[in-house]
Amino acid sequence: NDKDLTNVVEACLNFFHSGAAQQSLQTMMDRTHLLKELLATNKFGTLQSSLLEFAADFARRVNSFSRSDSEAKLKGEGKDIFIQATTFVIEYGTQTEWDRFGKWSIKSVNLFSAFIGAIMDVSGPALLRDVLNRCLLQYSITSPQASVSSWTVRKPGEPKILPTPSLHVQKVLEVYPNVAETVDKDKRLPLHYA
Repeated sequence: NDKDLTNVVEACLNFFHSGAAQQSLQTMMDRTHLLKELLATNKFGTLQSSLLEFAADFARRVNSFSRSDSEAKLKGEGKDIFIQATTFVIEYGTQTEWDRFGKWSIKSVNLFSAFIGAIMDVSGPALLRDVLNRCLLQYSITSPQASVSSWTVRKPGEPKILPTPSLHVQKVLEVYPNVAETVDKDKRLPLHYA
């Protein structure tokens, strides 16, 4: 019976949400996969409330995952699911979630490079543009949320010059130079915050 199945799905999704504070990276990836598959069946509607809860939970939890685990996921087999989670945050999140997610993504140059590389590999320029507009332009790698020392990459003997505060935006432009020429769904050009 579809009604019974719908009740079971809702109970499972509520259970995931209620335990979000302790969920590991792998559990969040499993939850992402479940939501993706449920949406693909078209049997359970839009799952709007579950997706809103997921966006808030993932943006909150991502900061507790180790940088190395996140980088490994973004560079390995799990990058498609991680990018699906990112898509859910962008589509169903609020400015609060986007802010949290943006602060997480700029913690280090290696994490950020893995993140934007995975976006381009899995989803492409449209998602990268939306991440740039909603999560990144408001922040500087010299802010307290980022570790500027993690962004300072220099060879021995080079002067100790700190990177520019917008080095993360420059990295996006290197990967996707045409980002400044494409509009989002609201017909805004990227960098509209600048």
